[in-house]
Amino acid sequence: MYDCVTGNKIEGFNGCIMADEMGLGKTLQCITLMWTLLVRVLLNPKNYTIIVCPSSLVKNWDKEIVKWLAGRCNSQAIDSGKKEDIIQKLTAFMDQVGARSATPVIIISYETFRLYTYILHKKEIGLVICDEGHRLKNNDNQTYQALND
Repeated sequence: MYDCVTGNKIEGFNGCIMADEMGLGKTLQCITLMWTLLVRVLLNPKNYTIIVCPSSLVKNWDKEIVKWLAGRCNSQAIDSGKKEDIIQKLTAFMDQVGARSATPVIIISYETFRLYTYILHKKEIGLVICDEGHRLKNNDNQTYQALND
């Protein structure tokens, strides 16, 4: 995964798809990859992470990060709230990109990403993890287009 995401496997291509069966540790593998890339933030301050998942999994991702990284990495789950609060949180996250931050990870739903893509595309992000990626199989849908703008 690391070699694929960092472009070491195929020149000019940075990314991978993990499609294991349920219960085989995909979330842990993604958290491990994320942590490895975030530790490199001293070399590349763009290594922030956005985790995009179904709204029902936002809090679960946050709990898994706490469980596996035990305070070494702070994340912010944005799963509900007033429009103004969401805009403020996303803007604050994007404003810190490029510098060291205590909270280099946000976890949002596909719907939140789609609605606020104009904020999330302001700066380059090091890693985007799309849980339940089969939602992106149709390149005509708005979520796919928001992630690929």
